[in-house]
Amino acid sequence: MNDSDHAPIWDGGDLIFLSSTAITYIGSWDKKLNVMYSDDNGDFHDKHLYDYVGISIRWSKNNHASTNSWVSTIPEEVRDLCGLYPCNQFYLARVTAMEPKALDLARRDFIIFVIWLEHCRRNSLPTEIMFDFISEGEYPILKTLGVCRVDEALLACKRIERNVVSTIPPEYILRCLINDACVDYLSAIKQIKTSHFTHLSTELYLTR
Repeated sequence: MNDSDHAPIWDGGDLIFLSSTAITYIGSWDKKLNVMYSDDNGDFHDKHLYDYVGISIRWSKNNHASTNSWVSTIPEEVRDLCGLYPCNQFYLARVTAMEPKALDLARRDFIIFVIWLEHCRRNSLPTEIMFDFISEGEYPILKTLGVCRVDEALLACKRIERNVVSTIPPEYILRCLINDACVDYLSAIKQIKTSHFTHLSTELYLTR
């Protein structure tokens, strides 16, 4: 959602976008960032967690004042963490608002957090399953994603710089964690950067 196309209104609990065809409410952090929209009949519906919402969770002087008021309800730590994944940052933030253990996972291992949330979204898994595995932690998540060398993959994930997911798709990182040759390569690196995944791609490790 772009402030230049809409005139957002902040009512203290929701950020409201009005258009000629619909009304959208985006709840504050206390409302778990819930999103409601109106249909052609004027009835309101909750937007599914996996549905894309194109709004930034970062405060900016270029934002409308109402948007910044809404952004300010989101804890700074959440904005800083989830903002590292700009293509779907609101989704990540909404999950942390709904489940405190999700923020704990993001703090411990942001890479696994993003991989798991995007896997659930792309495969339309029931949200109950997503939250159950978040509660169980990193090891069960990697196991259910098909990672065999879990201990080595866990160590590699902790060495991956958080901002790598801003350019390297999480599904590609997962493919690397499943591939033995890639795990061997990543395990030898103490600080894994975007360039290392570019190397894996150009060297065709995933064909081995």
